[in-house]
Amino acid sequence: IYPMPDRAGLGVHLTLDLGGQARFGPDVEWCDALRYEVDPARATAFYASIRAFWPGLPDGALQPAYAGIRPKVAGPGEPPADFIVQGAAQHGVRGLVNLFGIESPGLTASLALAHLTREYPNKLTHSLAGPHDVQGPRALHPIFYGSYDWHSCVHGYWLVLRVLERYPALPEA
Repeated sequence: IYPMPDRAGLGVHLTLDLGGQARFGPDVEWCDALRYEVDPARATAFYASIRAFWPGLPDGALQPAYAGIRPKVAGPGEPPADFIVQGAAQHGVRGLVNLFGIESPGLTASLALAHLTREYPNKLTHSLAGPHDVQGPRALHPIFYGSYDWHSCVHGYWLVLRVLERYPALPEA
């Protein structure tokens, strides 16, 4: 369950882990040093975020789990940025595709990203040459015009590929 995203990110959302347990997170705290402690004082803000979509969450229901460092392409106060894709044209190493800034969809869309980098490296590196050219893979397919972020784009693109594989007689869009 995802709340409406804001400029800071996708917000605290609900996912189920492999054991079927509900997990809420992440929240964002900018830091200048690597710290992995969970600050219990952040629980108040966590409850408030979750209660925006689950008002009946009882006090004391949450337990802190873990903290991690999430590298960001854009810093505090900067407009949000999504993926930066760099191919040999940017870094000079043939066969290497760097994928930077893949936050939320990193694991969810990893197969789609692998497919895109394998099948369309020239289009990807051309259409996403820098951090300001990240509104969606417009060179790939017009279905992505106006997409909110790459998360939506990649999932949508993967779905289009599956549909076209299953129904090859569909006319080209």
